Amino acid sequence: MRLGGHVVHSATVETTHLVANSVLRTVKFLTALAFVQHVVTSEWIEQSGLADHFQGIWCYLYIFMELFGKNDVQHGHKPKRPH
Repeated sequence: MRLGGHVVHSATVETTHLVANSVLRTVKFLTALAFVQHVVTSEWIEQSGLADHFQGIWCYLYIFMELFGKNDVQHGHKPKRPH
């Protein structure tokens, strides 16, 4: 990967981000959650590649996608919590 990251097929203590197209309930996915700091959408990689550097993760975190919906999150801005 030209941004400096690399792809692994199993998470370890050195794994920082899990990039996923959806939240799954598989053994591999749930095991990875024990190691990673962030679960982000694949759009994070796509937008980072276009910008030629890693983008901030706020708009690409799955927790925000679940809470706010994809259309309610503006790129580059931390969303406000719903009331």
